[in-house]
Amino acid sequence: DPMVPGTSIVETGVEGRLLRAYGTFSHPNSFGGYLFFVCMAFVALYVHHVKEFSKKNKTILSIVGVIIFYSLFFTFSRSAWLAFLILFGCVSFYAVKNKNETLKNFCFSVLILLAIVTVAYRGYIFDRFTLQNKHEQTSISERVSGYEESIGLFKQRPLFGAGAGNYTFASYTSDPDRAAFQYQPVHNVVLLFLVEWGVLGAALLGVVKICYWLTFKEYLKKNKSVAAVLILSIAPLALFDHYLLSSYVGLILMGIFAGLFTRYISTIHPPFVHNRQKIGLK
Repeated sequence: DPMVPGTSIVETGVEGRLLRAYGTFSHPNSFGGYLFFVCMAFVALYVHHVKEFSKKNKTILSIVGVIIFYSLFFTFSRSAWLAFLILFGCVSFYAVKNKNETLKNFCFSVLILLAIVTVAYRGYIFDRFTLQNKHEQTSISERVSGYEESIGLFKQRPLFGAGAGNYTFASYTSDPDRAAFQYQPVHNVVLLFLVEWGVLGAALLGVVKICYWLTFKEYLKKNKSVAAVLILSIAPLALFDHYLLSSYVGLILMGIFAGLFTRYISTIHPPFVHNRQKIGLK
């Protein structure tokens, strides 16, 4: 119920309160992040296989794309929106640079949808990105104070950290007089990881990344632009939210994404290249 305090909503003085889309998730931001990963999979499918589809399947694919887009929009997740815009901008740039008419038409269709929802819900969009509303003021102030708190918690146990999943407990231990709902993880995966795992945990993660690089470096070198676009697109989710590390859903999303991406670059031709011999694959 959008009228119940604590429910995720957007509000304007004219249109009133609008419930953000939850899907089957605990919060609209998590739903938005999930839908962004779906958007990436949709783009990959569209780029590689749309020419192979029958007219009927193309129609079905287009309908699914519209549903995904509108679902993402109604989450009103700023981090998911930003991630989507980065991905859309990179794909559009490639389409124009390489004169890919199919991809250009796809991007133009998305642009039309963006224009429609922007005009139809301009009041809510404006409210989401301004500080004139008390809900947005509270949201921003809570995030800023969360960043400051995380730095203090990190300084308390910089080497070993507070322990995996113990951020809110460390926050409570540091300041036990707040209301229960005020204890929440910092909205930044990097800071959250450092507080929970410490410098040694970060070093361990660095070793894992080095091992990953050594194992798949040949494929990563041949897909540098793809990897850069994906990392750049995901960055807003990691820098402005915490669910990728603090929730089971977020961990599963990252695990699935890492697995699919690794298989993608190691067994399938890179995006926009349809000749497997160009990258040395048999």
